[in-house]
Amino acid sequence: MNSKKYIIIGRFWMEMSLIFLLFSCTEEVDPPDIAGEDLIVVNSIISSSFEQIVVEVSRSQKSFGVLANSFNGDDLITDAVVLIIDENSVGTQLPYNRDSGHYAISSAIFPLTAGKTYGLSVVADNQTLFAQTTVPFKAQKIEHTVNIFEIEISWLDFPDVENYYRIVAQGRITRFEFWDTFDFHSDEFVSDANGDGEKLLARAETFSTRLGYDSVAYRVISSGEIYHDYFKILSNFDSENPFSNPVRLPSNVDNGLGIFAAIQVSEFIGKR
Repeated sequence: MNSKKYIIIGRFWMEMSLIFLLFSCTEEVDPPDIAGEDLIVVNSIISSSFEQIVVEVSRSQKSFGVLANSFNGDDLITDAVVLIIDENSVGTQLPYNRDSGHYAISSAIFPLTAGKTYGLSVVADNQTLFAQTTVPFKAQKIEHTVNIFEIEISWLDFPDVENYYRIVAQGRITRFEFWDTFDFHSDEFVSDANGDGEKLLARAETFSTRLGYDSVAYRVISSGEIYHDYFKILSNFDSENPFSNPVRLPSNVDNGLGIFAAIQVSEFIGKR
């Protein structure tokens, strides 16, 4: 669903194995008239590298401004019926976990396979929401080079499939217990639009390799277009600026708001 409404950044950072938190709820703004019914928001990032399939279901809040620090859990929907649906249209229900506030199931019970398409059905407040996503293939043959103020990472694109990537890297200095996160700028989010099946590159600035990184951890996150667009917009949003304009986030949830996306994480640890 391509929502015409504005969505403000709220809580959406779900714990990603080996990377960072990626779970927040989105909050809808309907300028200039904020009257009307709240919409249901569904957020889920799935991956074969995660221990669980986790889904958050909540009600949107109509308000102006950034609401990232105002979440108190009151908008969570705890009595929804949430099903993850396999490629054979067989659904498995996710029970609600009151401790985490999420619907979750072990990945051992419902394993994910690259190249397969999965559905997500949510029934709440007498409404049915649906979304689907295809699990991408992992990036291959990750390599890196380190210069004085720059690192370069390359990987081989999986051919004949439209692929999107997010690049993350950190340098570790053990003696200071310090991790230096590198800034990839426009190379953080890339696609294979002009290089299907070819070697792709991303470059990042470093504070200085003369600090002597003991190791550098590279992560190439393979995804579909919805994840790529969603987090690219979020990465450019200044949550510290109270005068920032609302941002329009994409949604692929029919009859609601939110994101259901699959990713694959390829990790490479290199010496400096």
